[in-house]
Amino acid sequence: MSRAWSSMRWLRATLLFLALLLGPATVLAEAAGSGNAQAVRDVEQLFSEGALLFNRGDYPGALERFNKAFGLIQEPNLLFNIARCHEAMGQVEAAISHYQSYVDHPQATADTRLDAEQRLVRLRRAQAETAARARATPRREAAPMASGALPQGGAEGSARTARAPTGYSPWQWVALGSGAAAVGAGVGMLVLGMKDSSQADDWKRTGRKSDNQPVKATEIEDLRDRAAQKKLIGYLAMGAGGAALATGVVLLVLDWKREKPGESEGKTVALDLFGGPTGAVVGMHGRF
Repeated sequence: MSRAWSSMRWLRATLLFLALLLGPATVLAEAAGSGNAQAVRDVEQLFSEGALLFNRGDYPGALERFNKAFGLIQEPNLLFNIARCHEAMGQVEAAISHYQSYVDHPQATADTRLDAEQRLVRLRRAQAETAARARATPRREAAPMASGALPQGGAEGSARTARAPTGYSPWQWVALGSGAAAVGAGVGMLVLGMKDSSQADDWKRTGRKSDNQPVKATEIEDLRDRAAQKKLIGYLAMGAGGAALATGVVLLVLDWKREKPGESEGKTVALDLFGGPTGAVVGMHGRF
Protein backbone atom coordinates (compact mmCIF):
# COMPACT_ATOMS: atom_id res chain seq x y z
CA MET A 1 0.00 0.00 0.00
CA SER A 2 2.91 2.39 0.82
CA ARG A 3 4.35 1.78 -2.65
CA ALA A 4 1.02 2.66 -4.28
CA TRP A 5 0.75 5.94 -2.35
CA SER A 6 4.37 6.75 -3.20
CA SER A 7 3.55 6.21 -6.89
CA MET A 8 0.55 8.51 -6.60
CA ARG A 9 2.63 11.28 -5.02
CA TRP A 10 5.23 10.91 -7.76
CA LEU A 11 2.48 10.92 -10.41
CA ARG A 12 0.98 14.13 -8.98
CA ALA A 13 4.34 15.93 -8.99
CA THR A 14 5.18 14.72 -12.51
CA LEU A 15 1.84 15.67 -14.00
CA LEU A 16 1.81 19.09 -12.35
CA PHE A 17 5.21 19.72 -13.93
CA LEU A 18 3.90 18.56 -17.34
CA ALA A 19 0.90 20.87 -16.97
CA LEU A 20 3.23 23.86 -17.12
CA LEU A 21 4.31 22.66 -20.56
CA LEU A 22 0.98 21.43 -21.86
CA GLY A 23 -1.41 24.15 -20.81
CA PRO A 24 -4.54 21.96 -20.26
CA ALA A 25 -5.49 20.88 -16.75
CA THR A 26 -3.27 18.32 -15.11
CA VAL A 27 -4.42 14.90 -14.02
CA LEU A 28 -4.45 14.66 -10.24
CA ALA A 29 -4.08 11.27 -8.69
CA GLU A 30 -6.66 11.47 -5.90
CA ALA A 31 -9.05 9.40 -8.02
CA ALA A 32 -6.65 6.47 -7.69
CA GLY A 33 -7.12 6.31 -3.93
CA SER A 34 -8.05 2.67 -4.17
CA GLY A 35 -4.35 1.86 -4.27
CA ASN A 36 -4.30 0.47 -7.81
CA ALA A 37 -0.63 1.14 -8.55
CA GLN A 38 -0.86 -0.27 -12.07
CA ALA A 39 -3.69 2.12 -12.99
CA VAL A 40 -1.64 5.01 -11.64
CA ARG A 41 1.35 4.01 -13.75
CA ASP A 42 -0.83 3.58 -16.85
CA VAL A 43 -2.45 6.99 -16.39
CA GLU A 44 0.98 8.52 -15.86
CA GLN A 45 2.24 7.02 -19.11
CA LEU A 46 -0.88 7.97 -21.10
CA PHE A 47 -0.86 11.52 -19.78
CA SER A 48 2.83 11.96 -20.60
CA GLU A 49 2.26 10.72 -24.14
CA GLY A 50 -0.83 12.90 -24.53
CA ALA A 51 0.98 16.01 -23.30
CA LEU A 52 3.85 15.41 -25.73
CA LEU A 53 1.49 14.84 -28.66
CA PHE A 54 -0.58 17.92 -27.79
CA ASN A 55 2.51 20.14 -27.77
CA ARG A 56 3.54 18.69 -31.14
CA GLY A 57 0.13 19.52 -32.61
CA ASP A 58 -1.00 15.89 -32.85
CA TYR A 59 -4.39 16.56 -31.30
CA PRO A 60 -6.07 13.29 -32.38
CA GLY A 61 -3.22 11.30 -30.81
CA ALA A 62 -3.39 13.37 -27.62
CA LEU A 63 -7.16 12.92 -27.48
CA GLU A 64 -6.78 9.15 -27.75
CA ARG A 65 -4.34 9.06 -24.80
CA PHE A 66 -6.48 11.30 -22.60
CA ASN A 67 -9.60 9.24 -23.33
CA LYS A 68 -7.78 6.04 -22.40
CA ALA A 69 -6.54 7.66 -19.19
CA PHE A 70 -10.05 8.79 -18.30
CA GLY A 71 -11.26 5.24 -18.85
CA LEU A 72 -8.85 4.08 -16.17
CA ILE A 73 -9.32 6.90 -13.65
CA GLN A 74 -12.32 9.24 -13.95
CA GLU A 75 -10.35 12.29 -12.88
CA PRO A 76 -12.37 15.46 -13.77
CA ASN A 77 -9.31 17.40 -14.97
CA LEU A 78 -8.98 14.90 -17.82
CA LEU A 79 -12.33 16.21 -19.11
CA PHE A 80 -10.72 19.63 -19.49
CA ASN A 81 -7.78 18.14 -21.42
CA ILE A 82 -10.15 16.21 -23.69
CA ALA A 83 -12.11 19.39 -24.34
CA ARG A 84 -8.88 21.23 -25.25
CA CYS A 85 -8.12 18.57 -27.88
CA HIS A 86 -11.61 18.83 -29.41
CA GLU A 87 -11.34 22.63 -29.45
CA ALA A 88 -7.94 22.51 -31.15
CA MET A 89 -9.38 20.20 -33.84
CA GLY A 90 -12.34 22.52 -34.43
CA GLN A 91 -14.89 20.07 -33.02
CA VAL A 92 -16.98 22.69 -31.29
CA GLU A 93 -19.92 20.62 -30.05
CA ALA A 94 -17.66 17.97 -28.49
CA ALA A 95 -15.48 20.67 -26.90
CA ILE A 96 -18.53 22.44 -25.45
CA SER A 97 -19.88 19.15 -24.08
CA HIS A 98 -16.63 18.26 -22.26
CA TYR A 99 -16.02 21.79 -20.98
CA GLN A 100 -19.56 21.83 -19.59
CA SER A 101 -19.05 18.42 -17.97
CA TYR A 102 -15.92 19.75 -16.29
CA VAL A 103 -17.64 22.95 -15.10
CA ASP A 104 -20.51 20.89 -13.63
CA HIS A 105 -18.17 18.45 -11.84
CA PRO A 106 -18.07 19.07 -8.06
CA GLN A 107 -14.31 18.36 -7.92
CA ALA A 108 -13.32 20.87 -10.57
CA THR A 109 -10.74 23.39 -9.38
CA ALA A 110 -11.76 27.04 -9.23
CA ASP A 111 -9.12 28.45 -11.58
CA THR A 112 -9.58 25.74 -14.21
CA ARG A 113 -13.37 26.03 -13.95
CA LEU A 114 -13.06 29.76 -14.68
CA ASP A 115 -10.89 29.00 -17.71
CA ALA A 116 -13.43 26.43 -18.94
CA GLU A 117 -16.32 28.87 -18.50
CA GLN A 118 -14.49 31.53 -20.54
CA ARG A 119 -13.80 29.02 -23.30
CA LEU A 120 -17.46 27.99 -23.27
CA VAL A 121 -18.50 31.60 -23.82
CA ARG A 122 -16.12 32.00 -26.78
CA LEU A 123 -17.09 28.70 -28.37
CA ARG A 124 -20.83 29.28 -28.06
CA ARG A 125 -20.48 32.80 -29.47
CA ALA A 126 -18.46 31.46 -32.42
CA GLN A 127 -21.02 28.68 -32.92
CA ALA A 128 -23.90 31.20 -32.97
CA GLU A 129 -22.07 33.50 -35.41
CA THR A 130 -21.34 30.59 -37.74
CA ALA A 131 -25.00 29.54 -37.69
CA ALA A 132 -26.10 33.13 -38.36
CA ARG A 133 -23.76 33.43 -41.35
CA ALA A 134 -25.03 30.12 -42.71
CA ARG A 135 -28.63 31.34 -42.50
CA ALA A 136 -27.82 34.71 -44.06
CA THR A 137 -25.83 33.30 -47.01
CA PRO A 138 -28.06 31.86 -49.79
CA ARG A 139 -26.71 28.56 -51.02
CA ARG A 140 -28.07 26.09 -53.54
CA GLU A 141 -25.46 23.45 -52.76
CA ALA A 142 -23.07 22.98 -49.86
CA ALA A 143 -20.27 20.55 -49.16
CA PRO A 144 -21.14 18.15 -46.31
CA MET A 145 -19.55 19.04 -42.97
CA ALA A 146 -19.60 17.37 -39.59
CA SER A 147 -22.27 18.78 -37.30
CA GLY A 148 -20.95 21.67 -35.22
CA ALA A 149 -17.46 21.51 -36.76
CA LEU A 150 -15.24 24.48 -37.51
CA PRO A 151 -12.14 24.48 -39.75
CA GLN A 152 -8.81 23.27 -38.36
CA GLY A 153 -7.48 25.82 -35.91
CA GLY A 154 -10.23 25.98 -33.28
CA ALA A 155 -13.08 28.34 -32.51
CA GLU A 156 -11.08 31.39 -33.56
CA GLY A 157 -10.90 30.18 -37.15
CA SER A 158 -13.51 31.35 -39.62
CA ALA A 159 -15.59 28.93 -41.69
CA ARG A 160 -14.74 28.82 -45.36
CA THR A 161 -17.49 27.62 -47.64
CA ALA A 162 -17.52 27.51 -51.40
CA ARG A 163 -20.05 29.82 -52.99
CA ALA A 164 -22.52 27.77 -54.97
CA PRO A 165 -23.63 29.12 -58.35
CA THR A 166 -27.07 30.68 -58.36
CA GLY A 167 -29.72 30.16 -61.04
CA TYR A 168 -33.22 31.22 -61.90
CA SER A 169 -35.92 29.78 -59.65
CA PRO A 170 -39.24 28.63 -61.12
CA TRP A 171 -41.34 30.99 -59.02
CA GLN A 172 -41.04 33.98 -61.31
CA TRP A 173 -42.40 31.89 -64.18
CA VAL A 174 -45.23 30.60 -61.99
CA ALA A 175 -46.10 34.18 -61.07
CA LEU A 176 -45.95 35.34 -64.70
CA GLY A 177 -48.08 32.43 -65.93
CA SER A 178 -50.72 32.72 -63.24
CA GLY A 179 -50.79 36.51 -63.67
CA ALA A 180 -51.35 36.22 -67.39
CA ALA A 181 -54.14 33.68 -66.86
CA ALA A 182 -55.84 35.90 -64.27
CA VAL A 183 -55.65 38.95 -66.54
CA GLY A 184 -57.12 36.95 -69.41
CA ALA A 185 -59.98 35.69 -67.25
CA GLY A 186 -60.58 39.19 -65.95
CA VAL A 187 -60.76 40.64 -69.45
CA GLY A 188 -63.25 37.92 -70.42
CA MET A 189 -65.52 38.65 -67.47
CA LEU A 190 -65.28 42.39 -68.13
CA VAL A 191 -66.35 41.91 -71.75
CA LEU A 192 -69.32 39.78 -70.68
CA GLY A 193 -70.35 42.38 -68.12
CA MET A 194 -70.14 45.19 -70.66
CA LYS A 195 -72.19 43.12 -73.11
CA ASP A 196 -74.92 42.53 -70.50
CA SER A 197 -74.90 46.21 -69.59
CA SER A 198 -75.33 47.20 -73.24
CA GLN A 199 -78.17 44.72 -73.65
CA ALA A 200 -79.91 46.13 -70.58
CA ASP A 201 -79.68 49.63 -72.10
CA ASP A 202 -81.23 48.34 -75.34
CA TRP A 203 -84.08 46.67 -73.44
CA LYS A 204 -84.78 49.87 -71.54
CA ARG A 205 -84.71 51.99 -74.70
CA THR A 206 -86.95 49.72 -76.83
CA GLY A 207 -89.03 48.09 -74.09
CA ARG A 208 -88.59 44.77 -75.86
CA LYS A 209 -86.11 41.91 -75.95
CA SER A 210 -84.24 40.82 -79.03
CA ASP A 211 -87.13 38.44 -79.93
CA ASN A 212 -89.65 41.35 -79.75
CA GLN A 213 -91.07 40.03 -76.48
CA PRO A 214 -91.99 42.72 -73.96
CA VAL A 215 -89.47 43.16 -71.18
CA LYS A 216 -90.22 43.84 -67.52
CA ALA A 217 -88.46 46.41 -65.41
CA THR A 218 -87.33 43.70 -62.95
CA GLU A 219 -85.68 41.79 -65.81
CA ILE A 220 -83.73 44.91 -66.80
CA GLU A 221 -82.59 45.42 -63.21
CA ASP A 222 -81.55 41.76 -62.87
CA LEU A 223 -79.53 42.02 -66.08
CA ARG A 224 -77.84 45.20 -64.85
CA ASP A 225 -76.97 43.49 -61.54
CA ARG A 226 -75.42 40.53 -63.36
CA ALA A 227 -73.47 42.92 -65.58
CA ALA A 228 -72.16 44.80 -62.55
CA GLN A 229 -71.08 41.54 -60.86
CA LYS A 230 -69.24 40.35 -63.96
CA LYS A 231 -67.46 43.69 -64.28
CA LEU A 232 -66.44 43.60 -60.63
CA ILE A 233 -65.08 40.07 -60.97
CA GLY A 234 -63.25 41.11 -64.13
CA TYR A 235 -61.63 44.12 -62.44
CA LEU A 236 -60.56 42.04 -59.44
CA ALA A 237 -59.10 39.29 -61.60
CA MET A 238 -57.23 41.82 -63.73
CA GLY A 239 -55.85 43.52 -60.61
CA ALA A 240 -54.69 40.23 -59.08
CA GLY A 241 -53.22 39.13 -62.41
CA GLY A 242 -51.41 42.44 -62.79
CA ALA A 243 -49.93 42.08 -59.30
CA ALA A 244 -48.79 38.53 -60.09
CA LEU A 245 -47.20 39.70 -63.35
CA ALA A 246 -45.40 42.50 -61.54
CA THR A 247 -44.18 40.03 -58.90
CA GLY A 248 -42.81 37.75 -61.59
CA VAL A 249 -40.97 40.66 -63.21
CA VAL A 250 -39.47 41.68 -59.86
CA LEU A 251 -38.30 38.10 -59.19
CA LEU A 252 -36.66 38.02 -62.62
CA VAL A 253 -34.88 41.29 -61.89
CA LEU A 254 -33.74 40.10 -58.45
CA ASP A 255 -32.34 36.88 -59.90
CA TRP A 256 -30.56 38.88 -62.55
CA LYS A 257 -29.08 41.13 -59.87
CA ARG A 258 -27.86 38.10 -57.88
CA GLU A 259 -26.12 36.79 -60.98
CA LYS A 260 -24.39 40.17 -61.43
CA PRO A 261 -23.72 41.39 -57.87
CA GLY A 262 -21.04 43.85 -58.94
CA GLU A 263 -23.33 45.59 -61.38
CA SER A 264 -26.36 45.97 -59.12
CA GLU A 265 -25.38 49.24 -57.44
CA GLY A 266 -27.68 52.10 -58.25
CA LYS A 267 -30.35 49.81 -59.72
CA THR A 268 -33.77 50.04 -58.14
CA VAL A 269 -37.18 48.61 -58.85
CA ALA A 270 -40.44 49.90 -57.34
CA LEU A 271 -44.09 48.89 -57.65
CA ASP A 272 -47.12 51.19 -57.33
CA LEU A 273 -50.67 49.87 -56.80
CA PHE A 274 -53.43 52.48 -57.01
CA GLY A 275 -57.12 52.60 -57.82
CA GLY A 276 -58.79 54.22 -60.78
CA PRO A 277 -62.29 54.75 -62.13
CA THR A 278 -62.11 51.46 -64.01
CA GLY A 279 -60.37 49.34 -61.33
CA ALA A 280 -56.93 48.71 -59.75
CA VAL A 281 -53.84 49.67 -61.70
CA VAL A 282 -50.35 48.28 -61.06
CA GLY A 283 -47.38 50.37 -62.13
CA MET A 284 -43.66 49.57 -62.05
CA HIS A 285 -40.71 51.89 -62.46
CA GLY A 286 -37.02 51.42 -61.93
CA ARG A 287 -33.45 52.34 -62.74
CA PHE A 288 -31.07 49.84 -64.35
